[in-house]
Amino acid sequence: MADEQNQQQRRDAKLIARLEQLAWLLDTSLPIPFTRFRAGLDAVLGLIPVVGDAAGALLSLGIVAGAYRLGVPWRVLVPMLGNVAIETIVGAIPLVGDLFDIGYKANRRNVQRLIDHVERRSNRPTREWSTLGIIVVAILATAFVAGLVFVALLIWSVVTALLA
Repeated sequence: MADEQNQQQRRDAKLIARLEQLAWLLDTSLPIPFTRFRAGLDAVLGLIPVVGDAAGALLSLGIVAGAYRLGVPWRVLVPMLGNVAIETIVGAIPLVGDLFDIGYKANRRNVQRLIDHVERRSNRPTREWSTLGIIVVAILATAFVAGLVFVALLIWSVVTALLA
């Protein structure tokens, strides 16, 4: 039993390490020349209208899915989803959104929230993860983010039409 728990803890640690790497890639992997700031793939993808923001959101949802796989409760996952939604909605605004992506770093925030939760929790067993669960969460999260992007673009088009 103890050996099984040790193996599970090692698997969890490996998953957390991969999620940390993904957050680094998305948020801080690229130094911005002549500044102390760093950006990531998420900010670069955000330069591509609609498709780039959606791709960034899907990659960010991978961190949330990893947290769910680790047995993180909804009271921790919902704020993580909120971070992804905020970054996706604001990130959809041309130029301002790209600058916001560089500063907000939702993925780093989410990984830190995950690590904080894992460090606080006792040695509770994690829930089993099924393929169906992955599919359902991915579909719901994708639909949620797509809806947010659509609303952001709709608001942007209305605002630009009013200012024209």
